[in-house]
Amino acid sequence: MKDIFRILLISLLSFTIISCAKKSSDDSSSSSGSSDSDMKLRDIQTNFNNKTDFIVGEKQSTNSGRNLRSPLRISTSSENLIVKDNDSDLDYGLISDYNIQVSDVIISRSNEYAFILLDYYKDWRVNDKLDENLKSINCTILKVTISTNEIQCLEDGLVIQSSENNRRQTYNYYTLPIFQEGGKDNFVFQTVSSGDFNPKADLACDKYCIYTHDLNSGITTRFSPKNLEGDRFTALADGNIVWEGRDGNIRIEGGGGSQGTGLLLTDSSGESTILDQNNANDFNGDFQAGEYKSAFYGSESSSNAFVVTRVINGSVRKTYIPSVGIIVIKGDDGNIYGQSAYGLYSVLPYKKNILIPYDESWKEKRKNLICGQPCGTFFLASGGYIYYNAYVETSGKDSYELRVYNISDNQTVKVLKPNSDCTEDCYGIIDEVYRWFVSNNSIYITLKNLNTNKKELIKINDNISSSQEGGQFTTSTDLKNFNNNFSTLSISGLNTEYSKNLSPTSVISNFSGDNYSIQIKFNKVMDYEDTESKIKIVDNSSNNSIGFMPLWNQTTLHLVIDTDNGTVFDDNASPLTSGTTYKVTLSGSAKDSDGNTLGSDVVKYITP
Repeated sequence: MKDIFRILLISLLSFTIISCAKKSSDDSSSSSGSSDSDMKLRDIQTNFNNKTDFIVGEKQSTNSGRNLRSPLRISTSSENLIVKDNDSDLDYGLISDYNIQVSDVIISRSNEYAFILLDYYKDWRVNDKLDENLKSINCTILKVTISTNEIQCLEDGLVIQSSENNRRQTYNYYTLPIFQEGGKDNFVFQTVSSGDFNPKADLACDKYCIYTHDLNSGITTRFSPKNLEGDRFTALADGNIVWEGRDGNIRIEGGGGSQGTGLLLTDSSGESTILDQNNANDFNGDFQAGEYKSAFYGSESSSNAFVVTRVINGSVRKTYIPSVGIIVIKGDDGNIYGQSAYGLYSVLPYKKNILIPYDESWKEKRKNLICGQPCGTFFLASGGYIYYNAYVETSGKDSYELRVYNISDNQTVKVLKPNSDCTEDCYGIIDEVYRWFVSNNSIYITLKNLNTNKKELIKINDNISSSQEGGQFTTSTDLKNFNNNFSTLSISGLNTEYSKNLSPTSVISNFSGDNYSIQIKFNKVMDYEDTESKIKIVDNSSNNSIGFMPLWNQTTLHLVIDTDNGTVFDDNASPLTSGTTYKVTLSGSAKDSDGNTLGSDVVKYITP
């Protein structure tokens, strides 16, 4: 009897409301007319209400073509999206009699909406296998209201870039997502050619294009100019966008491809400024951006500089920190890191010595490899730990260990380690691309099981023992039991929410030996502009003001010291003087994003 009630309850809860706001997507007249499918938007339902994790995978082919599943689970022909609830129960997230492939799921910061990115290229490795169902509905981005499962097409006729293609093809080693939330209720995304789809005339895309979408107005606007291909980008929380484009009509001499634009910042008014470019008027390095105005990257003109830059009153300002020629990493812990040919460094806060060096065996292995600088070794910083995969050849196989470095005590623990003959816990990297994920404050990585040749989702234990070697992880056995032919690619989850009434707090710190930066950590998102205006650094003996370049990463504000205020472009840093005491003051009138103030001044004296 209990099972019968559960079946009825699930049937009722999983019913999806199809919104009429985008009728054109559900009208056969809006499609290209050349599709071999008769699918409509109303043929898709979602199962997102009360779900916490969204797992995207590949469906491995079987002779039966279908798994035997419990009658308590939803039946669908679209089986590459699995959802999990608070009780860790699994179910399918997309319900349809038509087989469509999910590329990624993006959750809005408010947890109000989910955006389902659909893959027009059903097999991203073979571009000519197109999904006629998506062409029929004229849509590849679904907007879902999570609480009601209501579904809309975000914008008709635009073909979102495949997330898996983006991981494999991007210039950034640490992948910049193709769909990002920028300013409040504003989203930025990249598409490929509109092809046989039917977009509005002013939104049609010939190759690669970047768009913005305002949730309040429902208006989608083409961001990248028609004469440029919109390449990689990162959307800031203040509405600015840092990006790079390419002009397909101009070819670089010597077969170097199309001409790049250099690294650009476009503000919310549409004004674009070149932040940096090399001698070929291009920009090839990894870049990232803070939450407000500032971008950062490793200098292409000097292998000895980490650059922080922003546009102030129409002029580009830059400041520098010494480095060793790095790939920049925006830590999930609020800090900034850099990866070099030797290992991982802490850039902000600045630490001169290497944080995590590569093993000597890996350095030797790399001498005979042709690959990019990370070469399959990637780092993720979160919650006071740094998670990474380390190469270890085991029984002739190119296997990897998973390790966790504790920032507070500099200790490293091997949480996954293959046995001596690699018959157990034997995993490899997939395509040498970045596949670490954070979902609901837990850490995941997708690896290939070298014994089964399947992609598996591995969760690092939330509580790690420093005395145990190996065995501190779980594999996706629940996914195997649910659908044995499911091979995981990615996971996403709900975001941590803060009460609007929560009073802001802050802690000012300066790492020993760091002459280049000061950190202020907050307990919630602040009003960026207001907070920056309420900070003063002075020489305590002379009372002279000290300049700085602000860089936000989530709720951490890095004050990058710049005594020339970013006006001298010589790749040299302008640090604090060792042995001198400085007074850092944050006014108590500084506000958070909800308008609450700190209440009292926060003062810190530092002597680097």
